[in-house]
Order: sequence, then structure tokens, then C-alpha cells
Amino acid sequence: LTIPIVEGERWFFGKLNVATIALFDRRIDPYYGAPQSVASHAFIERPGRTGFFLEVPPLHPVLASLALSGFGAAHREGMKLLSRTNAVIALLRDGFLPDDEGGTVSLREGGKRLSIRYPLGATHAEAMREAMKVSARIQLAAGAHEVRTLHKDPVVVRGERDIRFIDERPFGPNLLGVFTAHQMGGCAAGADPKVSVVDGNLRHHHLANLWVFDGSVFPTSLGVNPQLSILGIVSASAERMIASKT
Repeated sequence: LTIPIVEGERWFFGKLNVATIALFDRRIDPYYGAPQSVASHAFIERPGRTGFFLEVPPLHPVLASLALSGFGAAHREGMKLLSRTNAVIALLRDGFLPDDEGGTVSLREGGKRLSIRYPLGATHAEAMREAMKVSARIQLAAGAHEVRTLHKDPVVVRGERDIRFIDERPFGPNLLGVFTAHQMGGCAAGADPKVSVVDGNLRHHHLANLWVFDGSVFPTSLGVNPQLSILGIVSASAERMIASKT
């Protein structure tokens, strides 16, 4: 099956995440219970700057082993302390400022390979630093005796006086652990086949029997978490798909 691909770059947005890791004297057991049951939108509206959500994720052993910094013995020691470890993640609300390019996917080498690009700039760096400082303060207030960033050379925060060092750490490739989630866009819906992949019913412009039901149809980021929006448009479009076949 050959699926026609719209020429040029396709835009997508994914929530850029940074995290801080806290150690407590008491057991946290971050691998039990309902995940992400604590969250805050207090910092989502930051006029002129990139806002962010705060969430407390689960730290299942496999997930934690991928996310925690360090190698060899240092990484093993961190895993030994998992039962007393907490993480706070900040999900940046990128894609809303004039200079925020977002991500692009384009074809290269005669259409045989995809090129993925997601440039990060000063606005992202400012938001990530601010998010890590806020997260560290929350964890210290909750009783953590130590908070670490996921820099290559982690900032170790044991009190308010140490938080300022987060601003002093360099920001760049391979210098800070950055995650992404909730990718949206790439098969944007629209009426014009030249700039969109599916129509308003989420039906492919060029293949009548192909429908796209996921977050890729959004033309830009919706914030997080997008599952309710995805469920809503999928439910409506599925009904239209069924009706079109009767």
C-alpha cells in the first residue's frame, strides 16, 4: 500500500518534560497506588513565557531505571533507594509563543527517510529552570532531605540556598535529561489537502477508506493531558465513518 504524503514539513508538538528527583527518610513506594493522582496547573499561565503543568508520576522499577541519572554503581545506588524516592515532572506548554517553532517531520533522501527536528531555545530553557526550581521547593516542603536535577552534573538541593545553582547549570544537548510525551500533530486535519492530511471528519484526503483516529490530527498542541479531546473527536468521527459505510 502506498499512501500519498503531503510534500513539505509536517508540524507536531509534544510536551517537553523535565523532572526533579527527591529522597525522603520515610518510605514513598512510588510504584504503588493510582499514578499521577497529584497535579497542579498553578504555573500554566505565565504571560510572555512558557507555562508548565506539574505532576507526580509513578516510578515503576523499569521506568525509574530509564529516568534516573548516573551510570554503573551510582545508578545502582539510586535504584536501591527507590522506595524512598519521589519525582515531580513539569510538562511545558510549548507551541503558544510567536518564536516557538515546535517540531517538524520531513522527508529526505528522495522520500526514503524521515527527518525529525525539535529545536529548543531560550524560552524553553527559562521554563525548564523555573519548573525545576518550583518542583524542588515543593519536594523540600514535603519533607525531602535532598532533591536532585537530571543534569549530567546534577544540582543537589538540600535547602532554599541551593536552588539558585539550577540557574547556573548550562542548558544544551546531553547536558540535561529532557523527556517528551503526548505528541500531537503530524497528520493535521483541515479542508485544504495541500496543507493537511485528513479532512474535518478525520478521513484521509487521498484515500477514501483511510481514517486517522489519534492525536496526530490536531493542528497544534492542546496542552495536557489530551486524552479526553482525543476520545471526543474519535467518538464523533467513528460515528461518521460508520454512517458513511451504510
